[in-house]
Amino acid sequence: MNIQLVRRFIRQGVWMSLLAMAFLLAPTVASAGQTPQTVEWTGNGASGGTCDQIRLNDSVPAGQQRWLFILTSPNTGPWQLTATFQDSGQKVVSGTKQGNGSVHFTVVTSANDVLQSASATNGTSNSVLTVSSCETAAEVGGESVTRGPADPMVADPGTTG
Repeated sequence: MNIQLVRRFIRQGVWMSLLAMAFLLAPTVASAGQTPQTVEWTGNGASGGTCDQIRLNDSVPAGQQRWLFILTSPNTGPWQLTATFQDSGQKVVSGTKQGNGSVHFTVVTSANDVLQSASATNGTSNSVLTVSSCETAAEVGGESVTRGPADPMVADPGTTG
């Protein structure tokens, strides 16, 4: 580059634009190169290990419960979730990246099982591992069940859904 061209860039303020662009891109480049981390579940979405949000789903076999875990701000995959439950023991499943950038893990346990611990691989320092929701069969012991956030399980044989 010749000196006249450099002087013209300086006079026109182009160097300031280039410098500003370098500062704006620096955080993006740094986060993409973060070291993968194991992310521990800290209780989000499952108070005392019991799923906060249980939905009824006829596709779930009777006596089972389907848990949806979400890992936000993941690093590059593959991703693996290891979860330990009171009745069902340890479960290890692979995750799938979704369109919004988060990673979803689905785990099947016995109905009303209690989550004791969980962790996911290939997270970042910004990642959070959460139990998003659970699904269970519409009938448990011959009665329909519903449950909302932080509410106890309620049996209501007269409710249809």
